[in-house]
Amino acid sequence: MSAHLGRAQLLYHQSRYDAAEREVRQALLAQPQDAYAHALLGLCLMRQDKLPEAQDETEQAIVLTPDEGFPHYCRSVVLNHRRKYAEAEASAREAVTIDPTNPDFYAQLGVTLFHQKDWQAALDACENGLQYDAEHSGCTNLRSMALTKLGRQDESILTADQSLAENPDDEMAHANKGWALLHGGKPREALEHFREALRLDPNYEYAQMGIVEALKARNPIYRWILSYFLWMARLSDRAKWGVVIGGYVGYRVLGGIAGNYPDLAPWIFPFLLLYLLFVLLTWFAYPLFNLMLRLNKFGRHALSRDQRSGSNWFGLCILLVVGGITLAIATAAEWPLFLALFGGGMAMPLTALYQCDVGWPRTMMTRFTAAMAAVGVAAIVCRTADLEIGSTLFTLFLFGFIASPWVANYLMSAEPKR
Repeated sequence: MSAHLGRAQLLYHQSRYDAAEREVRQALLAQPQDAYAHALLGLCLMRQDKLPEAQDETEQAIVLTPDEGFPHYCRSVVLNHRRKYAEAEASAREAVTIDPTNPDFYAQLGVTLFHQKDWQAALDACENGLQYDAEHSGCTNLRSMALTKLGRQDESILTADQSLAENPDDEMAHANKGWALLHGGKPREALEHFREALRLDPNYEYAQMGIVEALKARNPIYRWILSYFLWMARLSDRAKWGVVIGGYVGYRVLGGIAGNYPDLAPWIFPFLLLYLLFVLLTWFAYPLFNLMLRLNKFGRHALSRDQRSGSNWFGLCILLVVGGITLAIATAAEWPLFLALFGGGMAMPLTALYQCDVGWPRTMMTRFTAAMAAVGVAAIVCRTADLEIGSTLFTLFLFGFIASPWVANYLMSAEPKR
């Protein structure tokens, strides 16, 4: 290995990716057919979000040495970063086929399967890698994550403890234990491990997400809702839609029975009300408790920029609802009620907007939200001016409100390719 490549490796592990890139390019000037250098350059470029170029470099490395596992591994890492998980899995499997004793390759295969929500296959890949290195941190940490997703929290905690016994300063192991404890309904214990993970790496997003949820989960109402969120997160996308659609169909069926059989209505209505309350909580618990967290001196700093923005808009919607109802009572006028309805109707799309991935999902949600807002404002103005079109616009706004959770659920679950 050339001196340039040796320095590039060191710089890469120090997260100095631009400097590592320069060293690799110097090495390639001397040896342009060095497959390892092309593969490493691909990783350096990936870390700088130069993704198409990074993929090109790893594929060039494969052309030069198709029988080496490392270029296939690097291509898998880049494709995974681009959210092309099926292609990343294929490259990882090729790397494993070429060198079935390398635990790094099994860990990468597990990562691609984990992102495809095949938790058991991800766990199997990690356990295969651990046969060749029982202390491999990548396999061990991913094993803990897969066990959590499979609902095996006790095993996940034990795995994280084993990692921490080997390396007490492993921020990922602390975060994994925190999430396992959170899934197990122990937010206070989870908080300690998320804090330790952030002490070790203040920019660790996985731990930042966990600490926000752990802080909110100290409230028993949110803890109950979080259990539902975490359970849903363990399901495949198809299963999630099955739960959502099944709940809605069940609600409509019960409502139809209550309408056709009045004697049964007093027994059915409590279930319908509980369902509506549950739906409202699942819609608004996230922004509501983020808003409440703004009052906590530590919590306000734990929230991300998107979480703060979403909670700000939710707070504004609450003010519109409360202010509109108050004005309607005080003045006996009609228009403040429309203002309150507008605030309530806009709460879902405005808060869902910041839970959509940046890219086409957020762009589409922004357009949907802007269209709803424009129709709602026009409806209020027209109704206030006694224009006949106001009723039509308000009906259109209500249709948008009914559609907003379905649109939001779809766009929030979408992962744009990079």
